[in-house]
Amino acid sequence: MEKAVLNMKKITFARRIGCLVYDSVALTAILFFAAFIPTLAVGDAIKPENIFLQSYLTMISLTYYTICWRRGKTLGMLAWGVTIVNSSGGNPSSKACFIRFIGAWISSALMGMGYLYALLDRNNNTWHDKLSNTRLVTIQS
Repeated sequence: MEKAVLNMKKITFARRIGCLVYDSVALTAILFFAAFIPTLAVGDAIKPENIFLQSYLTMISLTYYTICWRRGKTLGMLAWGVTIVNSSGGNPSSKACFIRFIGAWISSALMGMGYLYALLDRNNNTWHDKLSNTRLVTIQS
């Protein structure tokens, strides 16, 4: 479903961070319950540093973001009136979502430098916006 590009407005850095904080809370709840499943099955044998548990939780995170971004909004984006679009104004592809997820992880791992880049970019885009050819916008009705 294509969105009307004419009614899109770039988001502020504060709104982007609001979405990020809200999504962090939502994802923490999702990961808490997702981690509960293998803990029930194996019990004390699973430790937080277990590479299989970490990989499993990373895949849960990737799945959450891919499903939400393909539809145009995460829970945080919904709460803050933000949507994600590709360069033509439509919803991003699964490939773009995967690239965005990896890019966002790198942006965070480098002390948030990829996010801070949005303060310098004329379109308020982050590194992962540029890598995935997506952007966050508000829709004006």
